Amino acid sequence: MEVSRQTDSSNEMKPLRKKSVEFLIRSSHQLRASPIVKYSALSLFADRFLPSLTTLIKMRNKIGSWLLRSMEESNLQLFSLISIWISSKIHDSRALSVKCLKSLGDEFIKDQHFTIRDFVEAEVVFLQVASYVVTVPKQQWEFPVLPWVKFVTSYKEEDIVEKVKDILTHVFEPHS
Repeated sequence: MEVSRQTDSSNEMKPLRKKSVEFLIRSSHQLRASPIVKYSALSLFADRFLPSLTTLIKMRNKIGSWLLRSMEESNLQLFSLISIWISSKIHDSRALSVKCLKSLGDEFIKDQHFTIRDFVEAEVVFLQVASYVVTVPKQQWEFPVLPWVKFVTSYKEEDIVEKVKDILTHVFEPHS
């Protein structure tokens, strides 16, 4: 009986997932987000947050936030805006403001009114659910520096490798 209830909740989430991803894409266009912000927001939301959320629901919500008590479309829309906000903070020199996101939310999220405080709390919950930790990648394919730098510059591969070594040496050396 418990297994069928978990399967039911996963199946119920599928249409909401699709709608929330579509909302994320529309919102990122509306906010005129750069392509890298759109891509990383989509990746954070669809590849990290949603799968972790499904697992969390099956484990009966160990985080305990009111934002996760019932997964309504409005809550997922809020979290999709949060993924854009986090992505903007990572990639933009001037990140989107919470007021801008709240204004968009007020316009398009009809089922519930979220406050600025809700946006801030949702950001923390989003990162907890996704278990997002900023670290240095462990494997080359997690962040392929060399192909990316070769694509955007005209430097030789040997020069790029040497610069990356210098940077990583500086990052990992203990400071005296």
